[in-house]
Amino acid sequence: MKFNEFWTLKRCVEQRNPQIAKLSLRQFYDQELHARIAEKTQDDYSDVVATEYSWLENDRAFYNVYPAIIKCLGHTSLKVRLENIGAFRTTAICFPVGHEPKLSNGILNAFLFGVFTGYTDVFTKEFHDTFMFMLLMDRTNVDGKRSFSSMVGAEKDMMLLSDLAEDVPSDKKTILSLAVGVSLLSKDPRFTEPILLNRDKDKQFRTDAERDLAVDRARRRGVNGMTIGKDIEVSPHIRRPHFGIRWTGPGAAVPRLVPVNGCLVMKSRLLPIPTGYLGPDDVECPDQDLVSSEHANQSAAN
Repeated sequence: MKFNEFWTLKRCVEQRNPQIAKLSLRQFYDQELHARIAEKTQDDYSDVVATEYSWLENDRAFYNVYPAIIKCLGHTSLKVRLENIGAFRTTAICFPVGHEPKLSNGILNAFLFGVFTGYTDVFTKEFHDTFMFMLLMDRTNVDGKRSFSSMVGAEKDMMLLSDLAEDVPSDKKTILSLAVGVSLLSKDPRFTEPILLNRDKDKQFRTDAERDLAVDRARRRGVNGMTIGKDIEVSPHIRRPHFGIRWTGPGAAVPRLVPVNGCLVMKSRLLPIPTGYLGPDDVECPDQDLVSSEHANQSAAN
């Protein structure tokens, strides 16, 4: 399954200024952040730069969210405080290609989300001892163009997250619910699984130490990711041929009814049928304990 990658600000700027491609991510964010501080400009662009910079500080960690759990996460209640969520370093939440959550003016490819127990204002250098969150959305509009929108909030007087987001558009509330759901599930190993290199994916690890080595090896190669909901996908089955609506055209705005071929779903989860348990005449071998018992009874009778 292919997942969207978070479309960074640097990639957007490169389209207008190819010279930016020569800069590393850290050099680019340092340059943009220092320019904003020097100009004493604090706007939406500053929030974008600050959020992406904090993501870079977390080694560009990401979660790939599987389709089976997206709808459930989108209904996560916001009647919680940031204190209940706890610290959550800025992480990219990515959705599968073709299964992106729908928005009023397009689709959501990925977003960055982080919760902090305290923060320092980069402009005033003042430290605030309170919980805050940063949310940065990467969306594709109905016209096919990618765009960013951000949301930053700080907890005041133990307010619920639903109160902080009372006046925000419904799209942002849905994305905030997704963010809260992911941050809570990320603490439960039953729903998360580290993404390993191809060389380690099919290995059977005998100890936790061996698995940790494989995780570290992936992170050293830049794969600092986890999956959410992978193990609760549907079981293997045959999908019958049918007709389905597919959105086509610029911005996926034109619906078309097209034939869809039948296929075997989740084939990788099928287990091989055990063989080698039949005798030479294809007669199943009798239970050895039962044979021994019958032989003992015959010996006693004789």
